[in-house]
Amino acid sequence: MTTTSDDDKFDTTWSIERELAGKGIYREKSKAPFDPGYDMLWKADTQPHYTASAIQPIDYNNANNLDFLEGNIVKYVTRWRHKDGIKDLEKLVDYAQRLLKREQDRAAK
Repeated sequence: MTTTSDDDKFDTTWSIERELAGKGIYREKSKAPFDPGYDMLWKADTQPHYTASAIQPIDYNNANNLDFLEGNIVKYVTRWRHKDGIKDLEKLVDYAQRLLKREQDRAAK
């Protein structure tokens, strides 16, 4: 009887998913196992809440060297109408408040 290690199962899963990705078939982002050395199996440019925009938030954020808080503000203000509505606006406000607090703390030093 042959046994299969967890590493073998993981390698087999990624091999299958890479083959499917080559055909344009992707898994949901939230279901993909974490592997920092592997390109994401999903692409933001295929997600409807991003394709409605003229420019991808991640492209804008990178082009303008925005940090995490600033980038999330751009992300949520861009997608709120197309994804989670009020919930995304609440996230936008949360990140804006965190950014404001950080900058106020920096200015006070």
